[in-house]
Parts: sequence; structure tokens; C-alpha cells
Amino acid sequence: MVFAKAVDVLMQDEQIGTVLVVGLFGGYHRRFSAELLAREVAAAQALVECARKHNRALVVHSLYADAPSEPLDVLRQGGVPVVRSLEVACRCAAACFQRGVLLSERRGQPPAAPRDKWAGLSAVRDQARTVLLETEARELVAGYGLRIVPGKLCQTAEEAEQAVAEIGGTAVLKVVSGTVSHKTDAGGVRLGVRTADARQTFASIEASVRGYCATRGEEPDLRGVLVLPMLPKPVVELIVGYKRDPQYGGVLVVGLGGVAVEVLKDVSMRLLPVTRAEVRAMLSEIKGARLLRGHRGAPPVDRDALADAVLALAECARSNPEVLELEVNPLFAYEHGCVAVDVRAML
Repeated sequence: MVFAKAVDVLMQDEQIGTVLVVGLFGGYHRRFSAELLAREVAAAQALVECARKHNRALVVHSLYADAPSEPLDVLRQGGVPVVRSLEVACRCAAACFQRGVLLSERRGQPPAAPRDKWAGLSAVRDQARTVLLETEARELVAGYGLRIVPGKLCQTAEEAEQAVAEIGGTAVLKVVSGTVSHKTDAGGVRLGVRTADARQTFASIEASVRGYCATRGEEPDLRGVLVLPMLPKPVVELIVGYKRDPQYGGVLVVGLGGVAVEVLKDVSMRLLPVTRAEVRAMLSEIKGARLLRGHRGAPPVDRDALADAVLALAECARSNPEVLELEVNPLFAYEHGCVAVDVRAML
């Protein structure tokens, strides 16, 4: 019972949130004497009761975790993780501690109740599609307050030429397809397009996408080209995403974005719903947080506008439970304001 007494003493300290027991627990009766079995079972029961009494996290590392052991079964049935790897056990203890920190810091006004679903959802369902067109995804998130760069869907080269002329200068042309989600990989994005080059660029985009889909054995499902104005270079490019996990539910992701997001993997995550304070904490947790505060002469970004954008996407996700994945990448962050450049959504 020494284990239980020691753990009880530790858990009485308010400065201790997680206790990790390391060694041979659950296997002393196997290694030394069968007479120790009853004592180990009693100690395991006392450990479970101790953790419940003090409302503290308890993790047990044991070299006998993979062996049949009644004391370890008692721990598991009581909700205590039992791990054979010391490294994994330490990670479990750290995760328990971090969760406690997050729960203790959860403050601020709770998010409002979900709003009505996006009106265009039924039309997508009627077409038996699960991937939204970018035009639909843009409409989806804009309805919940996310600022988006304006764009015009053009279905012919002539329409694209006129749209670029109306922008007055240079534009971005992006393919709109029901099957191509990563447009850059398919050659479906062109930057700095001038009016004189719009028709040729329109045709080039369609040809590139058709060729890309042919190599993958897919139909291109071309719906046209989206024409958008070229934006000033942002201070930072971010990604804001959502995914409904079958085990954890809605998961919100914020981090450094752009084309290198898979390489950088610099993100912070929270379970929905989130408060404004939690969103600001997420922005502070990423490795690139220093870039948001201003770096090497660059101005700091508008963190209030960023928080508004993240909360808008979170509200969109909560209001539309049929949405499986939702991603804004990149989200251009400026000294004043921010704007979503590309939006993807899947039902």
C-alpha cells in the first residue's frame, strides 16, 4: 500500500496535477512472490480511489503492462492508463497536464448557439455531391461573417476577358471543378493575368486540368474559371481549418498556411466550441507566432480580425453538422484586417 500512500500525499499538493507511477507495478507478485498478489490488487484499488478523490490524473508505467495481471486490470477498469513504454507514459502524463491547463484557462463568453444551415446545402445534396465547388464553399463561409476576396465565375474565355478588364490591372484565374480540390497541383491557378492574356489563360487552365485529371483517371467536371483581383502581399499567410473527427467531434486547426502547410505542419488545435480567448491562445501557440507580432521590420498583424475570421469559420462548422471538412488556405493576414483567398469544403 506504500504506492497508494505516496500517491495520496502527492495529490494533496495543489501544485501537482498529474502523477506518473514508474516501474514494476502489477508484476511484483510474478517476479518476487505470489503472496504479493493480494497486496497489489488492494494497492491498485486504492490508487483508483485516490485519483477519484483528489480529481487528479494518474498514469502507470509498468514493464508488465502486456502480461496478464489482475492489479493492472483493476487500474484499467478504474480509468487509469497503463503503459509499457516509459516514453509513451511520459507523453500521456504530459497530455493529461496540458488538457488540465486548457480546461482551467477556458474563459470568456461561450459561443452563441449555432445558426441556421447554409441555404445551398440542399442543392448540393440533390446533385449527389460531397465536394463543394469553390464558389459554393465561398458562399458557405461568407454567410457566417468571414471576409472573402471578391470573385466572378466565368464560363467562357470571353467572360474571363471582360472580368479581368473590369478589375482593371492584373487578376488571378482559378479553375472551378467538382473533382479538383488542389488546384495548383492541377495547373488550375494563374497569377498576374492581364486583360490581353485572359482568353489564352482561360484555355490553358482548362487544358492543364483536363490533362491532370486524365493521368488520374478522373473526369475534370469543369464548371468555369473564377476571376479575382490580385491582392497586396500579406504579412503572413495562415490556414484555418475544421474537421469532424469520428472520435473527438469537431476539431479546429489554426497555423501557418500557404503552399508549404504540409511541410511546416505548424498548427494549433482545439475541440469545438471555442471562445475568443481560446482562439487568441491558439494564435500564440504556433511556432510562427513571432511573425504575427511583427518580425524584421514587418508590422504586426490584426489579431482581432484574425480571431473574428477563426470564430466565423468555427460558427459555420457548428451550424452545418453535415460539413465533414472545411479549410481556408491561405488566409491573408494584414496589419489591418484579413481576407480568405481560397476555400475548400466537403460534406
